[in-house]
Amino acid sequence: MIIRPDQKKDPSQALKAGDREADSPASRSSPLPAERAPKTDPITRSGETVEGAPPETLGPEEEARKYKDLALRAQAELENTRKRLEREKRDIIKFANENLIKGLLPIVDNLERAMDHAAPDQANAASLTEGVQLILGSLRSLLERNGVNPVTAVGEKFDPNFHEAVMQEENPEFDEGTVTREVQRGYLLRDRLIRPAMVVVSKKPASAESNGQTA
Repeated sequence: MIIRPDQKKDPSQALKAGDREADSPASRSSPLPAERAPKTDPITRSGETVEGAPPETLGPEEEARKYKDLALRAQAELENTRKRLEREKRDIIKFANENLIKGLLPIVDNLERAMDHAAPDQANAASLTEGVQLILGSLRSLLERNGVNPVTAVGEKFDPNFHEAVMQEENPEFDEGTVTREVQRGYLLRDRLIRPAMVVVSKKPASAESNGQTA
């Protein structure tokens, strides 16, 4: 704007023009971005490793001891696995016929019952008894050849590891807790019990029990 010499500049207009210049976007100064602090490595504490530092290297002797220890451990584990597999293999071979033998035992039981109840006064009873006895003897021999033996019961002290008590009875011929009768024979397959013996066990006579309570 041109001002003639005869015109005087209005101070208020000049002030308004100065305000407009001050409020213009160009006059506003944008703040500088804050400077980022430089990244520094974490401070190393005692017993800690600095982040990004290379792992500690072992000396030749220490490294040799380390790999020797690993080799010994691997060898021990391999030996334990080999022994376990050999033991499992022996057990499989040793008890491979267990199910077959368990299936034969009821046949032996029935033949023994037939022998116990055979009436000697019946016709041809002698020949029938002899035939059953031969079959029973063959089966017993077969079981014995395969490592099957009966559990000793009558006259023995009752043992829950081998005997299963079905009842108790007073019997003056046996001490208390002794097996007096065998209801069903038990069997061992080598050193393993495959069926306990079902037995009758002796107990104190009632008179002895009453005398003990009175005393």
